[in-house]
Amino acid sequence: MMTPYLIGAWTIGNISSDYRSFWTDDEEEMTRIDSIREAWPLFIGGLFSWYYMFVMTTCLFIMSLERTFASYFIGNYENTSRLYLLFLLFMFQHFIIFSMLYLTFCNRIHFLTAVIFFMIVNILAMIIFFGNRQYNRNIQKKFKKEHVESVRHYTLPVRFQAKENLRVFNLTVRVFVSGFVLISLAISFLVVLTFKWIPSFDTVLTYCFENIVHLNPLVMCSVLIFSVGTWSKALFHSRLPMINKLTRITFIDLRPELPNQTQQQETETYFSQLHNVWEQNRSS
Repeated sequence: MMTPYLIGAWTIGNISSDYRSFWTDDEEEMTRIDSIREAWPLFIGGLFSWYYMFVMTTCLFIMSLERTFASYFIGNYENTSRLYLLFLLFMFQHFIIFSMLYLTFCNRIHFLTAVIFFMIVNILAMIIFFGNRQYNRNIQKKFKKEHVESVRHYTLPVRFQAKENLRVFNLTVRVFVSGFVLISLAISFLVVLTFKWIPSFDTVLTYCFENIVHLNPLVMCSVLIFSVGTWSKALFHSRLPMINKLTRITFIDLRPELPNQTQQQETETYFSQLHNVWEQNRSS
């Protein structure tokens, strides 16, 4: 809805068809619109574009909070329903989104202020992720180094959840790196457009920015696919770019690995622990 205005195909009033700045604090450069009816697609498209960008830039922060809850309720997070956490995270994220949406769409704050705010949010998300990663790694280390003692203090679900938290962290790192590159490119284009460093390339840079914002799922979904072991192996064994091979992929036959001595000891310990709990319940 915004692209025809951005590239000059549609104009407002009697202004030139040249691209107007993405953001400016100079009133002389602003386009005067007497009524929303004159360019309602521009307003609606701009509103949804801001909403979409804010959703994407806050996802990492919300995911870090969700993993914090997973670490806090590590004993029974997977098998206990906590719908209130989903509701709280959803409401908190949209409180941030709608607050920033009002401030930016109505031009209540400086453009760079909004950029700095979301940079801080994403840096804070990585700090939270790093803290959760260290916490779950410490649990894993205790199971490996002090196996007997760790079994007394941690149950099997705790270790499973710790592994799951680490797996999600490793997946998020790949997504964060890809997202950071895309966000950096988008911000670079916006800076060039805002300060008019290369006026002759305004239309091209605008087109590139629009594609980064709206087509980033093509990159992010590819990163997610290659982050999952089974999917990535299936793609590597499909002899790309032969598309007809992709439709024939069903599964990859992996040879089962024999458990090593440490895994065998852990299995015996857990079954022994389960047997003791069973005997205690019978006696009581």
